[in-house]
Amino acid sequence: MMGKTIFKMGLIFFVFLISSNIFACKIENVSGSDKTSRKEKAKIVKKAGLRISVAAIKEMNPIYGLGGVNKVVKKYETLLCKKLNSAEFKEKHPGIKIRVVKTDFKGYYSTCNPSPSCLEILQKTIDKLPQVSFPGSEILQVSTAMGKNFKEAFMVPRIKQILGFYEPPLHEFIDKKMTEALEKATKQADGGVLDPQSSAFKNKLLLNLERYRSQGVAAVSEEFRELAQVLDMMEVPFFDSSNIEDSFTNALQEKTRPGRHGYSASTLSTGDDFFSVIKYKNEVVKIIGGDVRGLGYTNMATRLDAYLAFKKSGKIKANGDIIKISEDAMTIANKYMFNSMDVYNGLISSELNNRGGRNLEQMIAAAHKKYLGFSGENHIYLTPEKELIQLMQIRAGSIGINCGKDITCVLNQFTAIFNRIKVLEKAGINSHFGTSCLRAEYQIWKLGLNK
Repeated sequence: MMGKTIFKMGLIFFVFLISSNIFACKIENVSGSDKTSRKEKAKIVKKAGLRISVAAIKEMNPIYGLGGVNKVVKKYETLLCKKLNSAEFKEKHPGIKIRVVKTDFKGYYSTCNPSPSCLEILQKTIDKLPQVSFPGSEILQVSTAMGKNFKEAFMVPRIKQILGFYEPPLHEFIDKKMTEALEKATKQADGGVLDPQSSAFKNKLLLNLERYRSQGVAAVSEEFRELAQVLDMMEVPFFDSSNIEDSFTNALQEKTRPGRHGYSASTLSTGDDFFSVIKYKNEVVKIIGGDVRGLGYTNMATRLDAYLAFKKSGKIKANGDIIKISEDAMTIANKYMFNSMDVYNGLISSELNNRGGRNLEQMIAAAHKKYLGFSGENHIYLTPEKELIQLMQIRAGSIGINCGKDITCVLNQFTAIFNRIKVLEKAGINSHFGTSCLRAEYQIWKLGLNK
């Protein structure tokens, strides 16, 4: 009898031990556009949860490179999971089940059970963690926001970061701020009102949005500042970014069918960055990197178009209306972006298959020059299928094979090249192809732009 009692007590203790440790924090990366990531995102984004966002993370790219930024982010992820996996946290909150997924470059989304009480516990825990810190002493604020779904939770911390305050409900707040901002932006000195859908207004708007994105709100003319901020606040998450390190590894390793001159190209993209791994008889010989220019302010401008179109058909009555406006705008801007990437990569492949006695550098340069011509003043390109599409400008460069399979090294080299191309762009030079960081730096010195 005593033996049976001891056995039962031991069994109960074992079950308790297993159940109390059933949750083990692991950051799941579902930021990709692959089928599995899309499926997992679809499961989680409709649930109530907690958005965890890192302010100004994208601004660190030009300083540390995408590879350097990813290293810092991984350290924060390790710190987060260490806290959630700690014996102290599990003893204090037994039975809590938490799922944390990386949804995009700027942050994460977490769901848990029992909800919603567990979300408050999670929020308080994360808010006490150290902020994200970089080697150069930059400290980025990590903010959290609960929402009925991911998209609502995504927008609230963004509004707080931009304005410093927020008053729910979301749809009323955005609509009120947009009405006030439009009134200020369309009012003319003579008392008249400029049509927000006129070309005169749109030209002013694009100019100010470009300044807002590149230099900050202080560079925007006073009458457009509030409008720029509201359009920025309406951002919804971009779900088609891939896990760039995994994509690069696959592109470097995969076997491709060489073209008639022995060359082949494997393409990959993440957000507005894309890459083409060039191989000769399945040996990597060159990597081309491209960055679609102006996607940020194009996205913001199309939000205004979508907002005005929605208002013509009726009132904004729910948070879902604001989200729909932003998603409609994103669909248009993304179409421009993906079309531009496809045309650029298509030109690279076409040149590789029509060698004509040229070396690799000459073929790549020819493709870049052709794209520059297509994305000139009118930005309109006639596809082989006789479809007219709008193209965006692309800054691009290439590197050799000195990085090997070190993806961080590859990404950091392209960051260094693009930073220098941006200096040339500010001086009105939009045609430079960065064949190396040193050559781009030489151009800067040659033109006296290093001062």
